[in-house]
Amino acid sequence: MRFAMTDLLAYLETTHHTLFWTTFGHTFLPDKASSVFGRTEILEFWRTSPSFLTKEYTPEALDGASRAGFVNVLEWWHHSNLPLKYTEAAMEQASAQNHIPVLEWWRTQSSPPGEPSSPDSTSASPPLRLKPGKSLVFATQNGHLPVLDWYLTSTLPTLSFPHEDTVPKLASTHNHPSLLALWHSHKGNKMQFDNQVLIGATKGGHVEVLEWWKKSGLRVEYKTCDVEEALEDGLEGEGGVGVRRWWATNGLNLGVGTSEWMRVKVL
Repeated sequence: MRFAMTDLLAYLETTHHTLFWTTFGHTFLPDKASSVFGRTEILEFWRTSPSFLTKEYTPEALDGASRAGFVNVLEWWHHSNLPLKYTEAAMEQASAQNHIPVLEWWRTQSSPPGEPSSPDSTSASPPLRLKPGKSLVFATQNGHLPVLDWYLTSTLPTLSFPHEDTVPKLASTHNHPSLLALWHSHKGNKMQFDNQVLIGATKGGHVEVLEWWKKSGLRVEYKTCDVEEALEDGLEGEGGVGVRRWWATNGLNLGVGTSEWMRVKVL
């Protein structure tokens, strides 16, 4: 399959049908050709083969092609005249792998009829429904600034993004201050977050993230008790020393009374 040897597949299908079906039957050919090998020649063989009249395949075909970055495979499926099966994993995994061309393909195919989003869009197929799922979560966890920027700047028809409120927390926990800056540049004072942005950064020893929040101009609240617990659960060694020094420089005093220990403060 790696070398798209369709002549050999045709030979096996004709002369050794039982072996052929045992090896390549059911969903094996379309799923593997789409998600692992990216070979549209195999997909075309499968589509026209008399052995696969039911055209059985699973969402892994399109989901896997998106994960692997196979735009050519997605394009083949879109023009195959077959019902398209896919899940949230298609955009989620493309986001996790930083596959902007794949995301752009999904955006292009989601355009309303009569309103092509690119001059090359000539397909008469109906628009596809986008399923973003936790795409923002995957992009943020992996630190993919281009993907996050794509979601913020692309024209996506009637699409809302769940889990938007988790982006600042995840960017802080995973030490991505550049993502925080990008997110803030688009959201401004409407940026949603809570004190966990400081707690996650403190546990991870991410001084640069803490410094970003301090200079952001946003109202970031914390309690001394929460910070102390984060320091106790956080990194040891150089990273732990650095974040302790940062908090000491920025007003943290662990020797206060109970009422002060529980009081909400602003960074």
